[in-house]
Amino acid sequence: MCTVAEGTSGTWSFTLGLRVDCDRYGRSGNCIVPADDFLGCDVATENICDAPCTSALAAIQADEDAAFDAEVRTATCVAATGNVRMCDTVYRVDDRCYGGTLLPHGPNQAYDCALTDEEIIQLETARIATGG
Repeated sequence: MCTVAEGTSGTWSFTLGLRVDCDRYGRSGNCIVPADDFLGCDVATENICDAPCTSALAAIQADEDAAFDAEVRTATCVAATGNVRMCDTVYRVDDRCYGGTLLPHGPNQAYDCALTDEEIIQLETARIATGG
């Protein structure tokens, strides 16, 4: 586990090696810390995990410092049952398009921005329905 001190605002932590493909997704939906970058470490050995944590933190900081060209292409919400609202969203980050909500822990599926918003929503709905 990597622990980060945030000045006076406290600390936060994240764990490497728990995911098959990507340990950390960036703000644009891409993988910034691939799982195969971390081969494990023996926590009984002092400071052995420092290098992978430092590398992951550098990737997170680079992502936080990066600027992206982004736009919301579609955002439509309708009342469903009770207080639940169902929303169809499509947004573009640089040259990648996404449907739904970007998840910081992924996986996020990028789609070809040449697709229509309706096509992206259909593909994303099908992906989620099948557990993808």
